[in-house]
Amino acid sequence: VTSYSHIWRLLAATAVKDKEGLTQDNVSTSQKNDEDVRALVQARKHESKVIEFIRSIGELAVCGERQKELTCVKDGIKESEGVVFEYFCDKNMLSLLVDIVKARPPAFNSTGEHQGTPESSTSSSITFNGVVWTALVKAQVIQTISILISNVKDPTSLYYLLSNNYINELISSIVPLQQWTAPALDEILPVYISFLKTLALQLVNSPHLFQFFCDNNGTSSSMPTFPLFHAAIEVASSPLNVAQSDTFVHTTALN
Repeated sequence: VTSYSHIWRLLAATAVKDKEGLTQDNVSTSQKNDEDVRALVQARKHESKVIEFIRSIGELAVCGERQKELTCVKDGIKESEGVVFEYFCDKNMLSLLVDIVKARPPAFNSTGEHQGTPESSTSSSITFNGVVWTALVKAQVIQTISILISNVKDPTSLYYLLSNNYINELISSIVPLQQWTAPALDEILPVYISFLKTLALQLVNSPHLFQFFCDNNGTSSSMPTFPLFHAAIEVASSPLNVAQSDTFVHTTALN
């Protein structure tokens, strides 16, 4: 994995510099040698596997949640069929998925060496493989969480997904949009705005959920913030071309 470090940095969704101060946009294909090209191909294969794995986690969690009310009898003992969703909750998988979106490549210090702490809006105790820096992986995580929230049937399951401030952390990690490269925004922004729409519809249909969308963390003010509203305004008012030219993104943010 370490040998792919510079490749993952080139594929990173955020605009980061390498040791020579070059960003992803400054490195042309002609500058990559044969070894880099082979490493790039392998990196994309790893990325595809991770994306499929994340998608599978979401599908299994949704199916498991829908079977929570079902029971089977094994050795005379009733057991719930929803053990998959229970495992998802017990292992705090939602936090792991949100941390994937928040993961950033480590910055280089003045001597050109990696600094110890990855760039992130909040510190994380988890050290990630560089594959989680890519836009496609982050977009898949956002889509998976959106599907989870819109498909759970049991109110208790929904309360779990919205609790512990994980969703607010995810919302806030995408803005400001200027932190992302243009190609990354093409992948991330459509699923992100769909995610915001899913949350907004949940809030419209169930106003009592408002408490979960108030963030009392990370602010010096005594007043809670409303990340969902802030993110929608950020996207709708962004001067970036990708936010204004995509009709779906712009219209949905305004609504």
